[in-house]
Amino acid sequence: MGLCCVECFGDSFIKGYILDMGQAGDCDYCGSKGVAIAGTRHVGGFIRDGLSRAYEPLCENGIRKSLAADRRLHEAFTVREAFEEEGIFSEWVVERGGDGRLYEDLVRDSGDERCDIPDLLEGGHATLILRDQFNVETGTGATVFDFSWREFKDYVKHYARFFDVGGTRRTAGGKTGDGKREGLKTGRDQILEPISELLKRLSLTLPRGQAVFRATKARDIPYAPDTKDRRVRAVGPAPVSRSSHNRMSPPGISYMNCSSEPDTCISEIRPAVGERVYLGKFVVRKNLSIIDLSAMRRIKQSVFDPGYYHPARWASDFLDKFRMEISRPLLPDDSPVQYIPTQVFAEFVRERGYAGIKYRSSQLRSGHNFTMFCGPRASDYPLEGQKGERRGAGILEPFTRWLRLEAIQTVEITGIQFEYRLLCE
Repeated sequence: MGLCCVECFGDSFIKGYILDMGQAGDCDYCGSKGVAIAGTRHVGGFIRDGLSRAYEPLCENGIRKSLAADRRLHEAFTVREAFEEEGIFSEWVVERGGDGRLYEDLVRDSGDERCDIPDLLEGGHATLILRDQFNVETGTGATVFDFSWREFKDYVKHYARFFDVGGTRRTAGGKTGDGKREGLKTGRDQILEPISELLKRLSLTLPRGQAVFRATKARDIPYAPDTKDRRVRAVGPAPVSRSSHNRMSPPGISYMNCSSEPDTCISEIRPAVGERVYLGKFVVRKNLSIIDLSAMRRIKQSVFDPGYYHPARWASDFLDKFRMEISRPLLPDDSPVQYIPTQVFAEFVRERGYAGIKYRSSQLRSGHNFTMFCGPRASDYPLEGQKGERRGAGILEPFTRWLRLEAIQTVEITGIQFEYRLLCE
């Protein structure tokens, strides 16, 4: 059994485990002197326990565990690859060439019958897969549905678009007070619940006084913005009667889409050369809590954290796919069905009480967009309450309560710049 040290590892929880051992000495692997050390048998066991929270073997006794496991073969790891994926070794020990020998000793010295992870040296090059990311009962004919962004898109497009409705169904569980079988909730909230905690970590305050911009094509506005009322309407969200499909909302639901810079919002509406555009500058009236997906990095909790929560790993990957989806350029031939998954998820974010989503522009690499969950003024809706006030749960606040129009300009497009990459020649 060798002696490794805190300098050998990059994970703070492994370092903490070694420090708690209370032993000091010289490291056999990176050469550090007079540092906190521990035996590879103990540290290896701690690492095995951590890996078992997130990984499982693809095979047991030479037999693949299930077809569900086969579906996740693209996420398979060797044990060494799992070490790398979890950032176990420090650059310090790698640069000194001690990581290979340390890896072998950790696996060999900690191997025993209690370990969930097969011993690499005794059992060969074991193949590990991530544990089921998020299993949920569905009404699609399958007993278990392993949700990823790809599968979520397929589900809401082709099976149950509005699957909050009837979100419980009878199971073989216990009976409720009225004598009915206890239902298993199968709606969107159950499927997306692991993401709720992650959203809190991605929340951002759009501060009062922040400037945002919105552009509309002049030919789409059937009147001249020659009064205050018309100026506000010209660059506000479209009336519900004219709202169309977009990434965040279906026809009939009109959100306020704006950008952080004038060039970004103009490029998003893709005007032609010679076309006139109305450019509105708005100022945020009050602090707004939004979700920032513009520069999202994968938020991965250490598997060596005793409080490790595995569904959050799925949630992080899910959000990253959503971020890429909403930043993908729209193509003329895109079917409205392609927008459904992002529309459903945007509504989920809205129902969690957030005011909007910030994301990267698909048209201008340096720009950012905002989808604000506020809509047209009350008078732009077919049905309105007395004195122009809409009534009922789930209504959109008028955008004028969140944003104040500071200025409007009419601009003419004099040129368009393109970026491109060579695909073949």
